[in-house]
Amino acid sequence: MNRIPDNRRVFPAVFLLATLLLAVGAPQAAAKPHLHLAGDTNVLAMAEDELLSGESAWVSLSGVDLAGTLLSGDAWVAAGGQRPFTFASSARVAQDLRFAVPSAILEGTVDGNACGFSALAFRLAPQAKIGGDLLVSGDDVLCEGAVHGETVVFGRNVTLSGSYGGRVRVQATKELRIAPGTVFGGDLDYVAPRPLVLDKSVRIDGACTRRRVLFPLFERGPDTFRQRLQSAGRAFFGSIFATLLVLWLFPGYLGLATWHIRATPWRTLWTGFAALVAIPLMAGVALLLTGGVSLALLLGGAYFALMYLSRIVFSIWLGGTLLLFLRKKVRAFAAAAIGLFAWHLGTAVPLLSGFLHSATLLLGMGSMVLALFSRGPFPPPPPRPSPPPGA
Repeated sequence: MNRIPDNRRVFPAVFLLATLLLAVGAPQAAAKPHLHLAGDTNVLAMAEDELLSGESAWVSLSGVDLAGTLLSGDAWVAAGGQRPFTFASSARVAQDLRFAVPSAILEGTVDGNACGFSALAFRLAPQAKIGGDLLVSGDDVLCEGAVHGETVVFGRNVTLSGSYGGRVRVQATKELRIAPGTVFGGDLDYVAPRPLVLDKSVRIDGACTRRRVLFPLFERGPDTFRQRLQSAGRAFFGSIFATLLVLWLFPGYLGLATWHIRATPWRTLWTGFAALVAIPLMAGVALLLTGGVSLALLLGGAYFALMYLSRIVFSIWLGGTLLLFLRKKVRAFAAAAIGLFAWHLGTAVPLLSGFLHSATLLLGMGSMVLALFSRGPFPPPPPRPSPPPGA
């Protein structure tokens, strides 16, 4: 039996190093990142006259109050307890604001995007200004400020007021209300139990559409099967070179990963499901409990990289399976090209697309995780069945 090439062991190191550089590398070199931590009883506060530059993170189990100015870099906030996260009217963030808190009140200015999760309540005050896009969720959501870009809101009870420059998408599971005088500069798409009743003073420059789901799978996709095939062909040629490059760099690792799909499909499937759930949880624990922002970013980068690479592994396995079925000699590059083409062709069929994406994600991610921890020699593929007598 042939042994795994040494580069199977190189793959995890190269992958982790590249993700680490993305997480804590060049963008943070210009200004030192700031990390503020607090325990059960201390509330983290940024004074009104305080100025900071560079990436900044506030992690507290009791609460966070920001009133100062972040001249450069993104602001990250993670808090627990009953006290809401407050972003005072004097506060300003030059780039993006990201938060995960029980509840939040935003009154200041965010020059970039604002993205956050509030378990209980979220309020965007009338004086608040968002220069980019707004993405928020919460049980009760009240948006009264000004958003220059697009807006996406998820909640149980949602009330919109103020002005919105771009497209607005809202999903309310119980009640959606649009206050009089609200201005929408683009389309308004919403999902709600009942149709909206709009006051005459509400202005919508685009279309107001009630949808069954907020983000339909093929909302902006091709309308005809021929157009879907053309789109799949373009996607194939756009990804074939990356697939062949990864296969050329790490043939042993990818070979072992595809063997796991063929030899232990159910084990691989459950491993992929476990990785799909466990890695985001680990990233959240690292961010909320230990304050490990870099570790959380590293795990997040690893998660999305595994999701992308799962298509490569699945395509190699699919191409090899097709070649064995046709009684052809299996070569790695040919299997990758044929499998990738078959994968993109299958995703052009609406009924098959969802199944392919799910199988790719679970089997591909599970096989890569198993290959990272596999030891010993590489098992040879099963022998090709001999032709029947007289054939």
